Amino acid sequence: MKSVRQLLNDLQQKRFVGREREIALMTQELGNGEAAWRLHHFHGPGGIGKSALLRAFERMLQKEEIVIYVDVRTFEHPARFADALRDELERRYPFPHAPVDLLAPFGTAEAERMNRLADIQGRLVLLLDGIERGSPIANWLRDHWLPQLITRIKVFTAGRFPLNEEWISAAGWIGMIRNVRLSPLSKCETDRYTAIIGIDDPSLRESVKLFSGGIPLALSLACESILQHGAQSFLAGTQTTTIIAMMDRALFQDGQQPAMYKRLLSAASMIWWFDQDLLEEMLGETIMRSEMSEFCSLPYVMPFGPGGYSILDGVRRWMNDELSRRAPDTHQHYKLRALRTIERRWRMLEVVHSEEKKRMLRLQKLYLVSDSFMQSNHFASDGDGFVVRQAIESELPAVIAIYERSMTTMPPFLPDDTGQQAYIHAIWKQDPGAIRVVLHGGLPVGFYAFVRLSAEVRNILADNRVLSSYFEQSNCEFESSPNENEYMFWLLGSVQEYDPDVLGLLVREIYSERLSGRLVFTTIPLDGPIDSICRLGFERLPWADYRSPGGLHYKAARIDLRGDDFFHRIPALEIETGSSESEHEQRMPVAAKKPQPQPLPQTQMQTPAADRIQLAKQLLEHHHRLLREPALLGQISGMLPPPSSSLPKDQLAARISVVLATSLMSLAESKPHEQLQERILRLFYLERIGSHEMVAQRLGMPMTTYYRHLKKGIRQLADLVFDQLST
Repeated sequence: MKSVRQLLNDLQQKRFVGREREIALMTQELGNGEAAWRLHHFHGPGGIGKSALLRAFERMLQKEEIVIYVDVRTFEHPARFADALRDELERRYPFPHAPVDLLAPFGTAEAERMNRLADIQGRLVLLLDGIERGSPIANWLRDHWLPQLITRIKVFTAGRFPLNEEWISAAGWIGMIRNVRLSPLSKCETDRYTAIIGIDDPSLRESVKLFSGGIPLALSLACESILQHGAQSFLAGTQTTTIIAMMDRALFQDGQQPAMYKRLLSAASMIWWFDQDLLEEMLGETIMRSEMSEFCSLPYVMPFGPGGYSILDGVRRWMNDELSRRAPDTHQHYKLRALRTIERRWRMLEVVHSEEKKRMLRLQKLYLVSDSFMQSNHFASDGDGFVVRQAIESELPAVIAIYERSMTTMPPFLPDDTGQQAYIHAIWKQDPGAIRVVLHGGLPVGFYAFVRLSAEVRNILADNRVLSSYFEQSNCEFESSPNENEYMFWLLGSVQEYDPDVLGLLVREIYSERLSGRLVFTTIPLDGPIDSICRLGFERLPWADYRSPGGLHYKAARIDLRGDDFFHRIPALEIETGSSESEHEQRMPVAAKKPQPQPLPQTQMQTPAADRIQLAKQLLEHHHRLLREPALLGQISGMLPPPSSSLPKDQLAARISVVLATSLMSLAESKPHEQLQERILRLFYLERIGSHEMVAQRLGMPMTTYYRHLKKGIRQLADLVFDQLST
């Protein structure tokens, strides 16, 4: 009869999924010779499956190898470790006792005993769980105990943080440590786990995947909730608050993390990627460099591009939901500040024309205002390890196979009975650049088709039932002559084992690089995406829909970006949230509200310098909505010489925005005191972090010094702006 321990062990073995790469690394280390000995350390946040990995490797080896597992996370003294190791050796591998040297250091007898075992058996595996940087036991293991072991003992450790800095710089350890970060499980692996648990419904599996973010602990808690309380309770969100609270304890070590890190995490979880300046703008305060450095080294924070960071996908979603529920006004305030900062950075880039930075800002704004479906499906991971390029002809069979499989693994989980894949070869021959593939290890794992609707392409697709209604209508619109800049986002597919990385990578490339300057049509047979893109500026075209005999509903939409950038067409934040910016400002402190433009007093009109300063203030206060301030535009127009004075209001507003951005950039790149003036103007007028007192406090300035720099900054800005507008 089985014991409870055996039953639990069997269940753990049955439910363990994924980690093939890590298991392969560990197995490879077992075969390495003495000269190639390395300590493998697996790290990641609480709940990512570090202990499960070590235990799975133990189960895999226990019939053929001597395996010792010790959890050291609660040990504060070497004596505790020595006792635990001795107990484990006695329980698992009884051995004749050698004479004990009472004067020997802690753990020496146990190290010698393990060395003898390894010599006799030829090899021994040691698994140490809970190794945390800087802990007394970790330092002792590194400096005193581990060096006593012979290289026939293979050592694998796990902890929240990588073993860097002190370990790597320690004498003798350079090049001897291999840090391996554990990632969330893939979509395929989460599906395997839910199938083992007994959850068969594809839609329910999809909900579990989105909620858990592939983090094993969250995945197991979600499945347990479904088993105990039912699918409807989970889908309705009844149990999610409890699960998030459990994950919160796992991530923050039961509240041991400083409160400042929790605040930084709340702000960082609202955006796709962040840097110190963006977090400071969102929080409205200066972050100490040491605090930022320590925060960015936490296990749920990952490097993102040059100088940026991001939050682990599941953690980001939970923290965002938690802040929205606990402090909705703060959540909204952070969002508005982030959006203003993103738009300010965009205006700066319009001058310097940095295409890569523009691409990232399009995606940053898109993430900020998009719904949970898009955030969860299209912004997961950073695409590391994948390559996107134009397809070659030999890859087209793989592309077709990927498409056919994807249709049955994504909602509504129906095969494509319209034969879209039959056109892929002909489209590629006409326009090879229309088919883009994602490669991993040199093999296609995803693709999308973005096709220019030339006359030749329309002829190829003339008998395509899905597209016939749109082609008929668009031919009428363009008088039977195809529009040169008319494109179609047509097909998309990914290998499930590599999602969400591949799917997100594909969609992000489309949004960030393919839409601007074009008229783009799409028709999508999958559940969910069409509603998301229509919130982002696409026009729904019900007359171009198509329903297949097999039950697929192709839903059509279009966006016209000829002569425009997608960044400008992503709707303002208040459209998604349902509250306008002016309503938000009514909840702000009086000192932080924006003054409305007032007619200039006659006494000021007699002094041109005073006019410039007053108008410069109003431009700063209303820079984001100049078109809604015709009186202000009229005053400025009256002060300008021809031809600027005769510009239409929309052109004048656009020119003022560019001039204001370049003038602020000029201050920011000038002498230190002018840089300080630019920062004051930006924080108070553009970012509106609060009153003058709040800005001065944030910058650490006395009020008299602050007001002196404020006045000089406005005067300098006024001269720069009106000099440029007058030329």
